[in-house]
Amino acid sequence: MNQTIASDVAKQHLGFPADRSLLFVMGGSQGAEPINRHLAKNIRWYHSRERLSLLWQCGEGNLEPYIDYGTTDGRVQVRGFIYEMGMAYSASDIIVARAGALTLSELAIVGKPAILIPLPTAAANHQYYNAMDFANNGAAEVIEQDELASGVLEQTIQRLLEEDDTRTTMAEKAIAHARPQATEKIVESIYALAGYELDV
Repeated sequence: MNQTIASDVAKQHLGFPADRSLLFVMGGSQGAEPINRHLAKNIRWYHSRERLSLLWQCGEGNLEPYIDYGTTDGRVQVRGFIYEMGMAYSASDIIVARAGALTLSELAIVGKPAILIPLPTAAANHQYYNAMDFANNGAAEVIEQDELASGVLEQTIQRLLEEDDTRTTMAEKAIAHARPQATEKIVESIYALAGYELDV
């Protein structure tokens, strides 16, 4: 998942213009219908941004009602599922996502500015607390799902597109959250608690 591909190369690989900022919207592997519906309702705003491309991952089972929101020039692409996630992350300038633990761990590893929309029905509201941890440390912006209708998502996207320094700082803060050796450390801790020394 390490970001080793230059952004412009990744954009061209995915069929996007290299000279436009790329917004990557994903709702997890199954998509997120509230986010999908919001994008569909406001798609003219995304189509009208002269310097913005959109990669919209809507979920394989949700593709049919949204596929036609893409553009023939490839600047707005709607995909059910993305197999080349490393390429998509490398190409992206801003990512809009839910706030599950795996998603946030990936965002930290790739170091991308993010707008997080926590799933409000997640157990114990854990996605909200995940998202706020990132936000409180300057790594992300948080928008709650019931705020989408206010237009705050588009306002936040526009602001971040205009604030290069803010995006750079958010990316740096996200990387500071990364724990690429987490699995090894957990295993080492388990062995230590059991009184064994891990032989590596």
